[in-house]
Amino acid sequence: MTTPVPRAISLHRALLGTIVLALVGGVVPAALVLDRRLAGVLESRARTDLAMTPRLVADRAASSSDAMMMHAKDFAHVSALSVALAAGDREAVQRLTDAARSALGGDPVVIGPNGGVWIGTTSASLLEPLAARTRAGEMPVATVREGVQLHDVALAPVEYGGRWVGAVGVSSPLDDEHAAALAGLTRTDVILVDTAPVAGVGMTSAAGLSSPSAMVSTLDPVVTAALVKGWRAASGIVSAADSVRDVRVGGAHLLVIAVRQRDAGVVLLVRNLDEELAVLPELRRIALVSALAALLAALVVGVLLATRIARPVTAVARAADALARGDFDAPLTLATRSTFIVREVARVETAFSSMRDTLADRLRALAAANDALADRNARLTALQSDLVQRERLAATGRLVVQLAHEIRNPVASLRNCLELIRRRVAHDEEAREFADLAVDELLRMHELAEQMLDLNRPRASRDTAGETANVCDAARVMQQMVALLTAGTAEHPPTVRGDSGESSCAHAASTTVTIDADVLKQVLHNLVQNAREAMDGQRDGVVRLDLEREHEHLVIAVRDNGPGIAADVLPRIFDPFFTTKREMRGVGLGLFIAEGLVRAAGGQLEVTSQTEATRSAPRGTTFRVRLPLQAAPAMATA
Repeated sequence: MTTPVPRAISLHRALLGTIVLALVGGVVPAALVLDRRLAGVLESRARTDLAMTPRLVADRAASSSDAMMMHAKDFAHVSALSVALAAGDREAVQRLTDAARSALGGDPVVIGPNGGVWIGTTSASLLEPLAARTRAGEMPVATVREGVQLHDVALAPVEYGGRWVGAVGVSSPLDDEHAAALAGLTRTDVILVDTAPVAGVGMTSAAGLSSPSAMVSTLDPVVTAALVKGWRAASGIVSAADSVRDVRVGGAHLLVIAVRQRDAGVVLLVRNLDEELAVLPELRRIALVSALAALLAALVVGVLLATRIARPVTAVARAADALARGDFDAPLTLATRSTFIVREVARVETAFSSMRDTLADRLRALAAANDALADRNARLTALQSDLVQRERLAATGRLVVQLAHEIRNPVASLRNCLELIRRRVAHDEEAREFADLAVDELLRMHELAEQMLDLNRPRASRDTAGETANVCDAARVMQQMVALLTAGTAEHPPTVRGDSGESSCAHAASTTVTIDADVLKQVLHNLVQNAREAMDGQRDGVVRLDLEREHEHLVIAVRDNGPGIAADVLPRIFDPFFTTKREMRGVGLGLFIAEGLVRAAGGQLEVTSQTEATRSAPRGTTFRVRLPLQAAPAMATA
């Protein structure tokens, strides 16, 4: 008995057939359901939005009433208006009305003491009930009909000597502009329907309503007439709030809702449901094109996928295994004979996943090793730099001690000479003043030599044995330095200017800092002198000293508009014996000593520089001497 051979089907056909059946069986029903669902959502949203429009109209009406009432009240308070009304002076009332017209936001209305309309287009019979309410002290806002036009009117009473002398206000027509504003607010078409009461009949019955007519409409006149007629026949008496109703006019499906407009008139808000759903045909076309494009793409992908799977993957799996072991040179070849084995696809995925994991692990390990090596190198470099700096500072300290020791003797001799000169010019007050300044500077130089020695001598605590640190008034010291540095300068030196501190530190309780006055003078003199030498030959050079308050510190800023300090030089300016001055004008100890003195006083010396002017920063250099303020004395306890 012969065993029947099972019918074979190619993988290409199987995959393509599955894809086509899946698309036809899933996409088409889903598209139909989505189409109906989308139509329902659009219609529901249109009805919901239209149902919310009465609140928008009511809010706008309330805002309009408040604005008109405010304008009427302001009009009633116009100076001299009550006097003119009481005197019956129509010309004066007209002048005052013309002056206030631009601020009213509508047409002015003036009612005289006799109840007649002096200014305004609305008849006295329509305004008489409103005028009567103003006699009782009210400020009414109402909608009235004048001919075929509806108006919103707001009135406010005018009193003179405690008695009513008239009423003034503003009138705003409900015209095309009003309808356009409502249409823009509600995103609907608007019809203003007049339902003003017939004289002598109330609003409680249909007989009390005049025949409704469209006063203003943003729709076609034919559609407007049909809507008003159909709405009147279906609605009867107009309620304060209506529900959304379906109306068909000329084959168009319209959604309509009615809103009461104060005392007269109804607003019909209309949306064309066909226009709301007009997007559906375009969406259907887009969906059809998208479905065809997806079908074509799926067929292309199916052909490619079937071709890939149908080919033998054994060679690919072996190459993947080789790559997972780290053999990146293994060839990746495909067999030429076709088979129907798909099991190897899982092996290919597993092999390549293992390869990626192995490669990722190795890359992470390598990156971690590189980071660790870089961190160790950075620490080693920092330690080496710190060691070199310490050795250089130690050598510099020894040299500074010797130099300071040699300076003190010549300074003492110069001081004796200046004392002799000072006694000889005792009759010249100005000469004696400059001699005193010179003696003070020699004393400061002597103190500088002592401080140079102190920089390399162990220091006692600042408050040892109950003694307080040296303090000085930074503002006063800065003034003295400005006076000293501006005296006896060359013909065109850089200008030195100073801030007394009264403007910059007006909020500070004190400008007293914990540093000796002579030490502060030495620091400032060094900084200003460096700035002046850097601007040598610059005719517009300016050096400015300012005081600034920063929390518990006082900052003395020394700013210049010189050439600035190069970026490669800036990190080294506080190094000993480093100088950029030409012709042996400096030995490079000034900033080194100044930084040490500030640091010894518990402060900081910082520097910023700009070699080229920018929008955010001008050219020049700024040194900031940050010093701690003297602490307020503690209150004595009993």
